[in-house]
Amino acid sequence: MAPHERVCFPQAIHLAVDCGCGFALLVFVIARSLYPIIGLSICAFVTATIVQEYARGVNARRKTSGDNVFTAMGHLWSRNGRRYGGYIVHLGIVLIGVAVIGNEFYQQTTNVTLAPGETAQIGGYTLEFAGLESDRQSNATEFGARVIAYDRNDNVVATVIPKRNVYDKTPDMPTSEVGLHMSPIEDVYVVLNGWEEGGKTATFTIFINPLTTWLWVGGLVLVLGTLIAAWPHSTRRSTANVPSVAYAAGDD
Repeated sequence: MAPHERVCFPQAIHLAVDCGCGFALLVFVIARSLYPIIGLSICAFVTATIVQEYARGVNARRKTSGDNVFTAMGHLWSRNGRRYGGYIVHLGIVLIGVAVIGNEFYQQTTNVTLAPGETAQIGGYTLEFAGLESDRQSNATEFGARVIAYDRNDNVVATVIPKRNVYDKTPDMPTSEVGLHMSPIEDVYVVLNGWEEGGKTATFTIFINPLTTWLWVGGLVLVLGTLIAAWPHSTRRSTANVPSVAYAAGDD
């Protein structure tokens, strides 16, 4: 191990521990139970450790070859893809774990019946039912409820349109399409359950799902890490074996 690596490794461990402890303290303040504290703290420790391992590898490469950060990282992947691809796989699993914890412990849901112009509040959002609309298709009629989502400052965040599709052949078996607003922090799902008197009132199920976006991001990161780890990498030939190979060839 090179001298600079012996110095950086304790620093990496200390920084990972500090980041993990700080994140654990933050989660402890806002968490509702012990389980998300434990889960999110583990995720923080693993993430900090992965980042530090990459920082050590990139710094070592830059000191020996003078590469920039991106070139150095590319050489890490090409020379030791299994190790550094494995780190990315672990990072993807961590992101998926964060999404699962967020949905399991912090999901909010409510069922409401609203007339046009009425609102419902959930989480940090105010959702206003703006009216029911319909659209005739070749084999079905689509009924959509226009719902406007506002944040705490009464700014419009998004307009979502959950739908119920009534097919001509099976009118008693309508299908639903969720109205969805996605963000890195949380997703808003609105489901149209039904309506009365042509849309004078409509019934909704509303979900606030924290951190769901990171489930998909984590899946993509996991796939990327798997590709890096499984990609064929060049192997360095041992120079110690070259003379013996040449000598054996001469004997023949």
